Amino acid sequence: MGPSRSPRPPPLVLLLLVLSLWLALGAGDSPPTESRFVNSCIHARKKCQADPACKAAFHQLESCTSSAGTALALEESTMSADCLQATQQLRNSSLMGCTCHLRMKHKATCLKIYWTVHPARSLGDYELDVSPYEDTVTSKPWKVNLSKLSMLKPDSDLCLKFAMICTLNDKCDRLRKAYAEVCSGFRCQRQLCLAQLRAFFEKAAEPHAQGLLLCPCRPEDVSCGERRRNTIAPSCALPSVVPNCLDLRSFCRADPLCRSRLLDFQTHCHPMDVLGTCATEQSRCLRAYLGLIGTAMTPNFISKVNTSVALSCTCRGSGNLQEECEQLEKSFSQNPCLMEAIAAKMSFHRRLFAQDPVDDPTASVIQQQKNNPAPRPQPRLPVLSVFILTLLLLQTLW
Repeated sequence: MGPSRSPRPPPLVLLLLVLSLWLALGAGDSPPTESRFVNSCIHARKKCQADPACKAAFHQLESCTSSAGTALALEESTMSADCLQATQQLRNSSLMGCTCHLRMKHKATCLKIYWTVHPARSLGDYELDVSPYEDTVTSKPWKVNLSKLSMLKPDSDLCLKFAMICTLNDKCDRLRKAYAEVCSGFRCQRQLCLAQLRAFFEKAAEPHAQGLLLCPCRPEDVSCGERRRNTIAPSCALPSVVPNCLDLRSFCRADPLCRSRLLDFQTHCHPMDVLGTCATEQSRCLRAYLGLIGTAMTPNFISKVNTSVALSCTCRGSGNLQEECEQLEKSFSQNPCLMEAIAAKMSFHRRLFAQDPVDDPTASVIQQQKNNPAPRPQPRLPVLSVFILTLLLLQTLW
């Protein structure tokens, strides 16, 4: 008889060993951005495709949307019996609760799925909880060395300083140059300008984008206000002929992306009562506001001497819809939630450069970086060493 062999280690031991090696090799890192969403419409559709009944109902709704010949959602009163039945079949599927994200990849695909499964969703101006976007905070702490601004004059306006901070960041500078090139006066290509503006406010770090657009200026500093207003390149990004506000909204509703951004703004920048109580926090309202830039509903500062914002449209000629048109226009120009959010962010930016205490988590990183070096990363055990130790342990157990 040969020598007896030691018993094999229990499966749980082997599993733990493999897991430790897997983590050491970096497989435990954060997944891609889209996979962190609670229920992305793209992932929800994949689940639906695995269920024959759900798959058939979704394809039926797709044909209903395409046969309508417009990106506008269908109303239940105009839907065929087959389309209504498909809608009912999807009521309990994961598709009904799916969402998208402002900065996700494949945004157009995600929104197309969302509006396919919500064909009868109301388009009311102030209906809450209709935003197709997941309310996920993805902001990372803003790391920038303000000492690099020493090349500017000490009394330089804050909009110039934020422009310099953007220039010193490769990604922000690249995105800003991209829209500046197609939005400049003699090179103006409006649709390309809008597309590049969207790309900037979607891809640039939020502190950079918000710093450029929401930089505070002294009332008498006209050049600072002009720089702030020109962040959106008004001469190119806005329509050459001022449209009626209701026509502008109709045009926006016919585009899934613009419609989604408008509903996101109405959801998160909505005063819920006469006291002006806002639906959500100021940061979410600002994110929704910046999300409109580059769409047909692009808002901008109306002048270079104050921070009032408005759509580039008029309510003249609205007829019986005059009141509805004015309500839409005032949802930007006289929106207390939006006005307070803009004022609070500008105040934060002003205190940031004044080195006053601030309560924004991104500020503490900036202030500390000026005086304290960044902490050195803790050394990790080399992957090869972990692999060798794991093999030795396996051999011992075996």
